[in-house]
Amino acid sequence: MFVRLKEENQEELVREAIKKAGAYRKLAKITGIPRSTICGYLEGKAITEERFNVLTDFLSMTNKEDMITEKLPENWKQIRGGIGCVASKKKKGTFEEEMKNGRIFKRKN
Repeated sequence: MFVRLKEENQEELVREAIKKAGAYRKLAKITGIPRSTICGYLEGKAITEERFNVLTDFLSMTNKEDMITEKLPENWKQIRGGIGCVASKKKKGTFEEEMKNGRIFKRKN
């Protein structure tokens, strides 16, 4: 599951963790979170609940639930991508034809 935090809270959380560890690489080594992902968290990327707990435990924080604004399901990126795909196909005018071809393919199998 993914969690969204208030932008200022998320940036502050990651910056405090980096400060406590001493550097990005040290934080990555201690927590097991890749350095590029840590940089993404600074930019506002959604954090998995597991990694959020790792960071808050590393900082010994107690008010974890107050920082969370929204909990997202595991497949939230797939849902978002599917909606965008349908909108793009409708805009291009290929949606109806592809739906028709998909139905024919299912019947043959």
